[in-house]
Amino acid sequence: EPDANHHLYLGRLYVQHEQDRLKVEAGRFNYYLLDGNVIDKKVDGLRLRLGQRNDNLGSLTFFAGRTTGADDRHRQRGWSLLHSSQYGRLKSDAAYLDFHRIQSLPPSGPSRAGTGFDRQRIAEWRLMYELTPKLTASLDLLQAWGRHGADGYDTTDSGFVAALTYGHLDERQKGSYEAWIRYYDQPSASILYHTMDGDTTFFRRMDFRGWGARLDYIVCPGLDWAIEGFSLKNRHDTVWTGDFRETVIGTSLTAYF
Repeated sequence: EPDANHHLYLGRLYVQHEQDRLKVEAGRFNYYLLDGNVIDKKVDGLRLRLGQRNDNLGSLTFFAGRTTGADDRHRQRGWSLLHSSQYGRLKSDAAYLDFHRIQSLPPSGPSRAGTGFDRQRIAEWRLMYELTPKLTASLDLLQAWGRHGADGYDTTDSGFVAALTYGHLDERQKGSYEAWIRYYDQPSASILYHTMDGDTTFFRRMDFRGWGARLDYIVCPGLDWAIEGFSLKNRHDTVWTGDFRETVIGTSLTAYF
């Protein structure tokens, strides 16, 4: 889409091949991993899936490529592995990601008050259990390692995201809906590009915790109305900073074609 400089940018363009136990994608596409607590971002790269979730051995997905951005300073290159399996009403997903910035960040402060990382390695394990046909509970466990070279800053931290989801959204069916509530206790090093509309970079390297909720409702086939809210605060203080708090309430209309 064009910007103020009248340049044309490519949104998505990729080739895809899919069989029962094989799926290959190459080009520019959106990389939404699990619930988007780690990454939800347009990428240039290759994604390869072998097997199916409900097979005896589950499925294994490999990704290699880089994220898109306005300039090299905001682009990252990396790879990931994802293993997915299912046992009745229980689903399990385990992922590992290793990403580094193409251009290192400048100094921003050697403590949690600083911003950003040059390299992040993230381990993620999500368990989902279908309590009823409409109600699902999930727990997303996170372990992250982050480094910022110019600051000489290293961190290793863990966290989680717990969620309850009710309903099933079908964009083709009027009256279809889905509602969820989540509790976040998440280290900043575990976030490449978070899917939430709250600004997780606001908390710098202090990590964050708090609540989020969202309701999606299909007003008519292809038109989704959503309302959501977040109440978040920093998980750690620093010598120079106290409480950071963020409250977000928003609504949107999304048309599907």
